[in-house]
Amino acid sequence: MDGSRVAAVLEEWSGRPVLVFGDVILDEWRLARPERLCREAPAPVLTLREHHDAPGGAANTAANLAALGADTVLVAPIGDDPAGHRLAGGPGAAGGGGGPGPVPFTHPRAPETEQDIVCRFLFEKKK
Repeated sequence: MDGSRVAAVLEEWSGRPVLVFGDVILDEWRLARPERLCREAPAPVLTLREHHDAPGGAANTAANLAALGADTVLVAPIGDDPAGHRLAGGPGAAGGGGGPGPVPFTHPRAPETEQDIVCRFLFEKKK
């Protein structure tokens, strides 16, 4: 796609109403440095350097459409828990507010560098 076509597509999205339904996920990026191995298990001991939150799942879709200029509305349950509060009110939040129940998933990641994922955790809230 050439530059003029990209500009035309972006212009088409500007101000267009878009309704997004789906599950929201809080993506957590933890930039860490491995310092040594743990005594209790063959696992690295990581020193946390930075922590960033980002909207994931349907929240990521809504945020991307809004960045393209669409008038985006996200319809999804956002929990009344710490992850839900960070997702609803943090920088670059896709909108929403607290409701009953937790955010269904969080995806914390701990890369040594931005290009190198050392480990990834998936925390799923059991019902």
